[in-house]
Amino acid sequence: MMKKITVIILACVLVLGSFAGGIFVGVIGSSAAGAQDNRITVSQQQYDLLTQYGKLEGTRETIAQSYYADYDDQMLSEYAVKGMVAALGDPYSAYYTAEEYRQRLESDAGNYVGIGVQVSLDDDSICTVTTVFENSPAMEAGILPGDKIVGVAGYDVRGQSLNDVVDQIKGESGTDVQIILRRGEETLELTVARAEVVASHVSYRMLDDEIGYIEITGFTGDDVTGFTQAIAFLQSSGAKALVLDLRYNGGGYVDDAAQIADVLLPEGKIYTLENKNGDTTGSADSDKRCLGLPLAVLVNGYSASASEIVAGAIQDYGAGVLIGTQTFGKGIVQSPFMFKDGSVLMLTTEYYLTPNGRKIHGDGLAPDIEVELDASLNPYLISDEEDAQLQAAMNHLHDQLND
Repeated sequence: MMKKITVIILACVLVLGSFAGGIFVGVIGSSAAGAQDNRITVSQQQYDLLTQYGKLEGTRETIAQSYYADYDDQMLSEYAVKGMVAALGDPYSAYYTAEEYRQRLESDAGNYVGIGVQVSLDDDSICTVTTVFENSPAMEAGILPGDKIVGVAGYDVRGQSLNDVVDQIKGESGTDVQIILRRGEETLELTVARAEVVASHVSYRMLDDEIGYIEITGFTGDDVTGFTQAIAFLQSSGAKALVLDLRYNGGGYVDDAAQIADVLLPEGKIYTLENKNGDTTGSADSDKRCLGLPLAVLVNGYSASASEIVAGAIQDYGAGVLIGTQTFGKGIVQSPFMFKDGSVLMLTTEYYLTPNGRKIHGDGLAPDIEVELDASLNPYLISDEEDAQLQAAMNHLHDQLND
């Protein structure tokens, strides 16, 4: 039985509870139900919470009484929650104010105000440009894929989280932002005008008379529509085999990944979600309709999350081969918990498993055919002929077609 503790109430007591994954604070006076003679009985767990979070309220009261200048009381609450989430040490969990979440949704939809780049963290936790969108301010300023962003607006951003760097780059349309880049041994300082960016995450073409090519840089925005259009174009162009390029694809929406995987897989499970207790919390299935073409999937250390869902399912079913290098190994899923004021707690809630039950978080996917790129070449700017991974995929598919 849970131990009970009686707390003497001098004026009022802070009562803490939880909702939507967060903490709220309310005030109950001595007239509250269960209170007699200024006493209230709480459980051991409630008492521990009172003790633990009393420091928060004490800090707020001290600021209110002693801080020398005016301040935004609402921002104290916002940053208290941000700090709580940051203490998890999970780079994928975050707290967004209502405005920050609105901006994130705009970015995910492919329309946002920024400079027009897609980025990821390299092995040294430096923000690296993986894609420069067409007709964007970044392209006009001369930013190239592979450039490393080391400074924004006069601040060193090396070692910062991806979200923090992106937040500093974004701003109002028409304003400028100073970007310091490292390109090989060279350091560049550029002034880039922010503007509304329309990002496309799918590109496609025929590589030769037999093999089609689709690159997906993120499972967000126009990815499902773009993939559908790509398949239609390649089929009408007579494609007999397909290269799916998921290199530098850091993920996105799991539902989008499942819709795209469905086109490439036979009937069966695409993925399963599992919580920390080992309970199955969700899954997605593929129907009988399948493209059925010989398939090669290009992956590397920047292929993560939703792209690993697609690649892992293709590998488990033998629907295609993975070519390249070991993938990143982000096999976890984040869920949004929305507060009444529109702010959102984005929390890592589940692992995902491949159709064969593989939990790949921290490990990644090993390619079926391992191929390294020439380290002396910029991997983002190489030609098809210089791209050893693409050439390996084409050779493999031609061998299949000729069998």
